[in-house]
Amino acid sequence: MFKKDQVFNILKSRIIRGEYQSGHKLPGEPELAASLGVSRITLRAALQMLRDNGMISIRNRSGSYVLERSGSKKYLVVVAGEDIDNIRISSMCQVQELHKVLAQYGDELELVLSAELKKTLSLSQWQKKLIQGQIAGIFVCSHSFVPGERDLMLLNNSGLPVVQLEGTRLDRDIHDFPMALRNMPEVFAGGVKHLCALGHQRIATLFAGNDMRGFNEASYRRFLEDCNIAQAQELVRYFKKKSNIPQIVRKMMKIPKPPTAFMCFCDSSAKLVIDSLTAMGYRVPEDVSVMGICGYLERLFITPPLSIVNFHYDIAVQEAVQIMYRANEWFGSGEIITRTIPYSVIPRGSTARVDKNAITDHKTNSRRG
Repeated sequence: MFKKDQVFNILKSRIIRGEYQSGHKLPGEPELAASLGVSRITLRAALQMLRDNGMISIRNRSGSYVLERSGSKKYLVVVAGEDIDNIRISSMCQVQELHKVLAQYGDELELVLSAELKKTLSLSQWQKKLIQGQIAGIFVCSHSFVPGERDLMLLNNSGLPVVQLEGTRLDRDIHDFPMALRNMPEVFAGGVKHLCALGHQRIATLFAGNDMRGFNEASYRRFLEDCNIAQAQELVRYFKKKSNIPQIVRKMMKIPKPPTAFMCFCDSSAKLVIDSLTAMGYRVPEDVSVMGICGYLERLFITPPLSIVNFHYDIAVQEAVQIMYRANEWFGSGEIITRTIPYSVIPRGSTARVDKNAITDHKTNSRRG
């Protein structure tokens, strides 16, 4: 952690605890920097972070002041799903992170399913719900908007600031809500490039249904060609249900030139690939490497530890909260706000340099057995 982040956390904690009270001026920079044992440059970077998070205002030639807060505020988060038991794991991870971040500022969070917006609430009922609940703003989580749908109409007519926790470039064609943007093709390509750097050229790709992580078939083929990766049709597969994955893996490993690595749609599909390969007698990563994507908590329970492309849900949520807390600066102004969220490739125990003899040796031993 950088020094400025440590100072930011210390000052944030003091503000939350009430050590620095709302409306009061912070100690001067020389005094504060000396008490924290940091340079004024580091202190100013931390103060800028506090300002960006809606906790202080910085006034030229006057100093830094803790912003007034009119007690606890309540926010809604709209989550895609028909019922609470079928919400995606990734969505729940984001909601939990959002709840944690808001709680640090003393604010509350209420969850609403998108199905309720689409099927149950009229516009008047929706507006009444927001007024009676004294809702300050709305977050949208893991939602794919469709032009003309009721949920989009209700959000546009809420009269409140709406922030999308994470979105894609396609969402920007549909709405003007501020959002944390993730470049999905670039993220997915990061995982494939990691496998390519390890020497893998026959990389199997598993996509979920028609979702190709922002690619289409033509653009994905071009990407594979640019990376000098085999483009055989048999190496790109689509699963409708995760229960189909074991059968897909078995078929792919029986082709004349099977893959030496799998790039998976998500962490949970990567776990099923590892389980399927293990059941067939393959070793991960000695025989076959497996790469996941998303980076939510399920990866912690995978053996071997899963190499991932991390979406950094925590950063996306923090960016969204920062945008919401500064709604007075942009809401109703027509300004379109988009923050790009970084990703990172995290090599762990499920990927290794390619061993071109491993699968051949495995097949030979299997025939002998």
